[in-house]
Amino acid sequence: MNYLIKYESFILFDKWLKDLKKKYNEEEISNYNLTENTLSEALEDLCTYSLFSNKKLIIIDSIMSLSDTDKDYKAFIKYLENPNKDYTLVMTDSKLTSIKKTIKEIKKNSKYIELKESPIDFLSNKLKDYKISMIDKNLILEYTDNDIDSIENECNKLYEYKEKGSTITKEDIESVCYKRLYNYTPLAFDITSYIAKKDSYNAMKTYLEFKKYNVDDAALTGLIESELRSLKIISKMKNSGFKDSDIASNSHISKPPFNEKKIYVMEKLLRYVSEKEINDLIHQFYNLDLSIKNGTNISENPLELFILNIK
Repeated sequence: MNYLIKYESFILFDKWLKDLKKKYNEEEISNYNLTENTLSEALEDLCTYSLFSNKKLIIIDSIMSLSDTDKDYKAFIKYLENPNKDYTLVMTDSKLTSIKKTIKEIKKNSKYIELKESPIDFLSNKLKDYKISMIDKNLILEYTDNDIDSIENECNKLYEYKEKGSTITKEDIESVCYKRLYNYTPLAFDITSYIAKKDSYNAMKTYLEFKKYNVDDAALTGLIESELRSLKIISKMKNSGFKDSDIASNSHISKPPFNEKKIYVMEKLLRYVSEKEINDLIHQFYNLDLSIKNGTNISENPLELFILNIK
């Protein structure tokens, strides 16, 4: 059987896969990720008989990376058309879409499953051993923006905080849970401002605020570098005589463009930092970002270390 799995939440996929894996021994399961493995490796596994068992479960992740120009693509599609009846093939991707030509081809010869669950049903099941009002359930949904993975994380925190059978109150939720934060721009500018002003105390406070929302150092470093580059452009445009309204409509600074209020706030920061200092910071954050992404920075929290050493 070939499966093509689309999921809204990794939690749902993980649960589905765990149930499937119960039918197999560990040596009967193989995992491939097309960002790390070649299609050839997975195809060889699919076309090879095992010495230990007739059964196999083969999982191919990042299936969206598959290209029809791959030398093994046609052979792979041919296998899907006539699969080994003793083998189970699971193909998935966190960003699966049926628009792509290769996915359309795969879908023709696979059982396509979309894993979904109502957020309120998922939450109610997670908290079935607790007493909680509908109002407070809705508060958790508001905090998590109805995201299944976030609901799972917040419920796990509540498990540690409250005993089974007890009542979960609004106060418990506000004490333990964190509100999902989508628009990082205000906080990103705050931490950029404190770093530019060499205010390590407030920079660290803002950094810890980001950590509440599970923003990793790589993502935050990129946000700060982006804010610094915008600040550099604004500085140059102001020095060239541009008005705030002209800067606000300039899509090269930010998409969507900044409003005039944001530009006014950034202008105030320029009183505390020179263009040379902005350039130096951009260079430092570029190198920091690069070292995090290529793995040469072995510090567990490289941005935190950077902030602590601000002088």
